[in-house]
Amino acid sequence: MYNTLLVKAGRQVRTVAVADRMNPERLTRILNARIEWARRDDGGVPAVSVDTAAGLFERFGPGIRTIQYELHKTFQKMSASTSDVEV
Repeated sequence: MYNTLLVKAGRQVRTVAVADRMNPERLTRILNARIEWARRDDGGVPAVSVDTAAGLFERFGPGIRTIQYELHKTFQKMSASTSDVEV
């Protein structure tokens, strides 16, 4: 679904199958790297814990785009002082 939307928006999409190699620890590293990449300034950024990543992985499977979408909704509700992401 998200691939189709991205392609329609003119974006290049590269899909990598990660289902057999994904685990909560790897998901934590991926999500925190993407959060760091998207930071707006030099201030602190919230982090995803391994427990939160495990819950996301259990809930959504290895679909990183789906997980990122869920995290985006969560970030929109967070206060500036929040340091840990809880979904």
